[in-house]
Amino acid sequence: MKVIFYILIFCLFLISCDDDEEKVIPSLDGEWELTNFHLFPCYTSDKGISFTIGDSLYMGLGIPFPSSYSSPTKLWRYMETINFVGWEAMKDFPGTPRTGAVAFTIKDKAYIGLGKSITDEKTYYKDFWVYDAISNSWDSLTFEFPGDAVVDAVAFSLNGMGYVGTGLKANGLYSGEFYQFDPQYGWGGKANMVLPKAGATTFQLNGTVYLCFGHSSYEDCRDVYRFDPKEFRFIPLNSLLPDKYPGITRSYASSFVLTVDGQEYAYIVGGDLGLSVAPPYWYCCRYNYLKDEWEETPSMPRSRSHVTAFVKDNAGYVCFDDIVYKFVP
Repeated sequence: MKVIFYILIFCLFLISCDDDEEKVIPSLDGEWELTNFHLFPCYTSDKGISFTIGDSLYMGLGIPFPSSYSSPTKLWRYMETINFVGWEAMKDFPGTPRTGAVAFTIKDKAYIGLGKSITDEKTYYKDFWVYDAISNSWDSLTFEFPGDAVVDAVAFSLNGMGYVGTGLKANGLYSGEFYQFDPQYGWGGKANMVLPKAGATTFQLNGTVYLCFGHSSYEDCRDVYRFDPKEFRFIPLNSLLPDKYPGITRSYASSFVLTVDGQEYAYIVGGDLGLSVAPPYWYCCRYNYLKDEWEETPSMPRSRSHVTAFVKDNAGYVCFDDIVYKFVP
């Protein structure tokens, strides 16, 4: 009987080891370093925006860092010319200063909107503004956004169309709606998320958009979706549920896409558990779409949520307060 007992104990030990091995994310190389990114001037980065048009990077809005010489309506462009390398102030955002806005781009124009007031927590916005990169000018968008005023939504562009959705409403409810924007005809069809949420993260790999994480009214979301533009719906990917990957689920994270050995990877950085008082994350990970797996990457030197992230020369940059970190895979 003792022999049978010890055999059972050994088998249970092996099963336990197998379960533990399933929870281990492959560890990958990469390096974070502190950089001034050519005297980075726009220390907003607390729920600011960033977008790219052509070879130019733009950042602005949000809550300015106390010691910066920026403002909540400032827009900056990064320039590299023969005579100048650095950040150039563009025409100020003409709308009401706000935090938690969204931005997406179509051709030479950026569309910025939604968010809430910096000075009044109860004031939410649903207006959109159009920035023309060619003329360095702003206009209000004549097409009225059909959804509710929300903060901490997400936006992206795909195949010449813009998409805006999710977010937290002024009444405390969460939105699961997504709207399509055509620059010629305005706002069109509506898709519903499986779970209304705010603070989600999006990224695009090999022409496919993914949406993940965030939080709802009662839980931090563990769901991940792939967007189907033909059917205008979000397809839940059960294989991506991060149950076996500790530390991935989060809200208010940022993402950037880098190419390693000819393959695109999405890197998830920063964030926190939106419904808890837990400290922000420094733990980072990346998504390998060919293997349909999450993989661990080196952690940020400091933990923080609501960071602003962007890519330049296949390096990822993360900005908050007066700090800029650079990640090289």
